[in-house]
Amino acid sequence: MNHLIAGPDTLELGWLVATWIPALRHIAPKFTRVTVICRPAHEYLYEFATDFIPYNPKGVADRWFFNGKKLRIHPSFNVPEPVVGKIVHLSPSKTICCKWKRDYVKYGEASKENHYDLVIHARSETKFAHKSNHKNRNWPVKNYVKVLKHIKPKRVCSIGTPKGASHVPGTEDLRGIPVRRLCDILASSRVLLTPSSGPGHLASLCGCAHVILTYDKYEKAIGGTNRDRYYDFWNPFKAPCKVLQNHNWQPPVKLVVKALGKFL
Repeated sequence: MNHLIAGPDTLELGWLVATWIPALRHIAPKFTRVTVICRPAHEYLYEFATDFIPYNPKGVADRWFFNGKKLRIHPSFNVPEPVVGKIVHLSPSKTICCKWKRDYVKYGEASKENHYDLVIHARSETKFAHKSNHKNRNWPVKNYVKVLKHIKPKRVCSIGTPKGASHVPGTEDLRGIPVRRLCDILASSRVLLTPSSGPGHLASLCGCAHVILTYDKYEKAIGGTNRDRYYDFWNPFKAPCKVLQNHNWQPPVKLVVKALGKFL
């Protein structure tokens, strides 16, 4: 039997769900066994895998390596036995993520209990601190509060990680929930509001409408702008969306309110 060992999944969430995982899903039927090395929180996203190897992103480098053409894995990864036949190891690369064919599936199950009129991802992380405009990539929390005062949604929640997103006052705090439940919420809700981020791309795969705050810069890695990604490249199921890209990540509140109005 042929055994595919894939990972670790070191990519940002958007690249993970829109390129790497769909590319693996496309080739998975060629293998008898598919072992994925990934964060435990991401197992739900790899529904085609036969087994998983959890890992800690900090310090994983010394736990797997190539020795010539043969992949050697540290015992701490505890690869399922038996491993026989041809072993193929793949890790994220520009070729795989940008050029390989992809098979997409919809994530999440819609239900009334997971329905929200508005889901907010108020990103707060500063991973772009090395760039001069990194502070402008996060919309101020006070602006989200102003949006809520204008549209008055019946049920609204804040998502993301506790370290990477803010809880918007007046919303249910759902930061840190499992990915599976997040997908169920996105599949059940009317619209997501977020700066360009992983949850925005995940929303498209859950069929959730999304309003995206971003800029109009051409990105060589994707061959287009963020607008191209959300409307076309990474939106295989054509989930409704509105990309606000003409204000360098900082659109006025009234423009965001108007964009959300199309979905509420």
